[in-house]
Amino acid sequence: MHAILITALIGFAPVPVIYFFYLYYFSIKRDVLHHLEYFAYGMLLAPLVLFAGPYLVALVPAKSVLAQGFLQIALVEKAGAFAVVFLLMRRSRARLTVSNAVACAMFLGMGFAAVENVVFAATASLSVLLVRFMSAVPLHVLSCGLIGYYLALRELSSSRTHRAAYFAVAVAVPVFFHGMYDSLILLGGSKTFLTAGLLFLLMALMELNLAKSQVLPLLEGLAEERLSLEDWQTIERQQQFERWIQLSMGARNVQAVPFFRYVLSRVKMVVVAGIVAFAAWFLIKGGWLVSVLGVPLTGQESLVVFVLIPVLYAAQLVLVGVVNPDYFKYSVIRIPVIIDTVMSLDVDAAREDDVVDAVTYHITGLNAFVKTAAPLAPGTRVRCILYCSRFSSPALECEVAWDHHAGPEPLNGTLVRFMARPAGFWVFLARYYFFRVSQGIVFALRLPGYRAIRRHFVRPVSVMQDEAHFPAGHVLFRQGDPGDRFYLVLRGMVDIYKTFRNGRRVLMTTLTRGDIFGEMALVGNQPRLATAECRTDCLVAIADPDNLDALIRGNPDFTRTLIETFAARFHETDAAMFKNLRQMNRSMRADRRFLGSLARLLLSGAYADPDGDGATVAIDIDGRARALGCDREKVRALLRVVNESENEEELINGVDSALRDRIVKAFGAGRIELREKR
Repeated sequence: MHAILITALIGFAPVPVIYFFYLYYFSIKRDVLHHLEYFAYGMLLAPLVLFAGPYLVALVPAKSVLAQGFLQIALVEKAGAFAVVFLLMRRSRARLTVSNAVACAMFLGMGFAAVENVVFAATASLSVLLVRFMSAVPLHVLSCGLIGYYLALRELSSSRTHRAAYFAVAVAVPVFFHGMYDSLILLGGSKTFLTAGLLFLLMALMELNLAKSQVLPLLEGLAEERLSLEDWQTIERQQQFERWIQLSMGARNVQAVPFFRYVLSRVKMVVVAGIVAFAAWFLIKGGWLVSVLGVPLTGQESLVVFVLIPVLYAAQLVLVGVVNPDYFKYSVIRIPVIIDTVMSLDVDAAREDDVVDAVTYHITGLNAFVKTAAPLAPGTRVRCILYCSRFSSPALECEVAWDHHAGPEPLNGTLVRFMARPAGFWVFLARYYFFRVSQGIVFALRLPGYRAIRRHFVRPVSVMQDEAHFPAGHVLFRQGDPGDRFYLVLRGMVDIYKTFRNGRRVLMTTLTRGDIFGEMALVGNQPRLATAECRTDCLVAIADPDNLDALIRGNPDFTRTLIETFAARFHETDAAMFKNLRQMNRSMRADRRFLGSLARLLLSGAYADPDGDGATVAIDIDGRARALGCDREKVRALLRVVNESENEEELINGVDSALRDRIVKAFGAGRIELREKR
């Protein structure tokens, strides 16, 4: 009895070890009572499965080792764990998070493994016990964790296809690992060595899923936004694609997020080093230790117990937390292909002014995130046509599921769900995925022609880093300012004008949606040649000079368009200059007419100063007021302007325009000549 108790304690020992290994993930959302509840259910499930196992085995006769491992052992145990996790998750669905669902399922696996080891301690041989004690606990914990992960994804999904797929994977993947493990144990001999590699693969898969679970949304948050997991993934993928484009262009303000991160503390390093040192020592003098302990193990079993499994535990200690969760939030390994989208805002009666041109980086069979310039209310019905390279989709009836146009975030856009998907859409989707994959392979492997592929994702709309709203009248930059950014009009109208030395402002052009401006100063490294001012409320995208260089290098179509734009603007500038010269000539002639009329007005009513010193000329104010048809104060104000102005330009600008017109009309444009009276 004493020996059985000691064996049971040894069998229970791996449970706290595995717990402390994964304490990092269990502490992300500390829910001790919830975790203990799952642990207790696991302890209750183990005797139930062990008791019912023989009866279930009788129902599934199996002669081969693989059939025994998969059908009589793995399927029975994992079916029980699946049922418990599924029912408990449905009960607490309102507070579901993927990371906590995985943690709870892992606790269920720990409870199950603890009881199973204790039961086996009283029935199995010592050699089998030592192998199972040290390896079965991580097997149950990790395989149950996979069940929790895939079932949680099923609860977050809305698509029937995805829910069915996650349901099937939640059964198939854990059964595969568990079935392979038990089959290798039953085969014995050198096949036992393979259990270490199998468990390592299971650990790596679980670490990958644990890292992903930290960035997945809450079910409650999705419900508040009326989104599903598929919608959330499409929105997140948009940000990942935009970040990938910025990184591919070498943007200075975007840093690459590594897949791995270094999280091994000093304590872990000491433990890992100690385990590896022990395994190495055992390979040299292991026979002495086995003989001293008096353990009836074969040479192969000794290597498994004292070398492979300890090294496996060390690897597990290293793996925990090594995958960077931020990688799944900010990085993506697939290249985007920008798809032009034409959206009609009224499905039933589309009008020409309701058509909106936009782009999207990725489409699925369910939805797409479109970079729209103006907000659309959720629930709005729209019709979309998607254009990718040289092929397009049929018209698709869609509904706005989510919209974001608040603030400078690059995520601004609209998520649309496809309500009706004709057969032609699936053909388009298949062609799109084939096109993207083939282009991605050529680009990733740097095959001939890979440089030309950049034009599929390096476009003005994709290289802009920030978006900002500006009110009407806001000056984006002034003539003479240093050129440090360029702009893309997403919504509204922007006036470009030049200011000449005489203070006159000449409108050069007015830009609308899709126009780039401010790039000429960047190309020539010169000060701004003109001023940009918002005529209306505007949404403008902004980028750095590096992004313009990337556009020129990576998109020949843009480069050609840029040259054409330069040529057109030079012609516009010349035309505006000639127009301005003509206006200046007309203005100068008008100014001369005004000055002549003003002189005639004043001199015709002048009389000699009584003092006779010739220093001043007196004006008949009443006569001038009658000539202009205005009151005396108007004439007095005119005289003050004449006396206080120091040059012609100041005099011209200082007189009210209405009064100027009345003077010219009353006295014409005759030339004034003063002659000496003889």
